[in-house]
Amino acid sequence: MKKLFALKKAFIAILAISVFSLAGCASVHPPSGFLPKASALQKGKHFEQEEIAPGTIFKSYRKIKIEPVELGFFSTEDEIPESELKRLAFLLDAEFKNRLDEKYEILADTQTPDAETLVISPGLVFHKSPARLLNAITTLLIFVPVTSGSAAFETKISDGSSNRLLAQIAEKRTGALNIKSLLIGPYTKYTHVEGIFKKWAELLAEFLSEH
Repeated sequence: MKKLFALKKAFIAILAISVFSLAGCASVHPPSGFLPKASALQKGKHFEQEEIAPGTIFKSYRKIKIEPVELGFFSTEDEIPESELKRLAFLLDAEFKNRLDEKYEILADTQTPDAETLVISPGLVFHKSPARLLNAITTLLIFVPVTSGSAAFETKISDGSSNRLLAQIAEKRTGALNIKSLLIGPYTKYTHVEGIFKKWAELLAEFLSEH
């Protein structure tokens, strides 16, 4: 009976650790070199790292231009084909545009930003897929996966007319952030990351609305 109780406790502990490891969490990723003033970043309210120029008021802007996602500072812990990397960049860009379109006029790539425009310059700087085979094995043995995917990004926010840097944000996120990524994310390469992109878009909209 005691052995059974001990095994039950061990199983619960493993389950708790596994669920925690899959839950979405934010952390600091080493600076990639993309941000001009990465040393000024501090613990933020919305993102793990934030920095805002004194006197910045985002509410005075009504338009946004989102620059193509920068991939020149990207790194990964697993192989990712260039075509898939470009697809991830497209998805991140689309999530930002879809979310910010609810409040702002989104300028096309060919349009010139003006004094009413915020320029968002995102960079995807890191990606890691979950250990899918390991997750399949642990699911069979203990009914839960134990690893999750992660990604990190850095973003510059500038004034459209002066090009003055107004803010910087950076964050690494790991794990499931919605039902889809929770259920199938551990067994696919990019589902966790797609959920992370959605979360970043939500946080960016909140970040802009509160300053």
